[in-house]
Amino acid sequence: MCPRERFLAHGTDALSDAELMSMLIGSGRPDQSAVALCEAILKAVGGRLDLLANQDQKSLSRFNGIGLAKSSAILAALELGRRMCAVG
Repeated sequence: MCPRERFLAHGTDALSDAELMSMLIGSGRPDQSAVALCEAILKAVGGRLDLLANQDQKSLSRFNGIGLAKSSAILAALELGRRMCAVG
């Protein structure tokens, strides 16, 4: 079952951080799924979303398959989360 199907069937709590991120980027590479690509990114930051949030587009773009559009989507989502926490 793909992350979107799991999301619809079971909600966000059933998804890993990598699966949630994969929904943001939409696709991986021909040889690597979006989930596997996001797992590699998370592994590089020790699985810490706070460290991921401190990355920039250049550092995310070092991952083959992550360009301007995908890195922007990840960083935008993290910024929305940061703003939500700042309000509440």
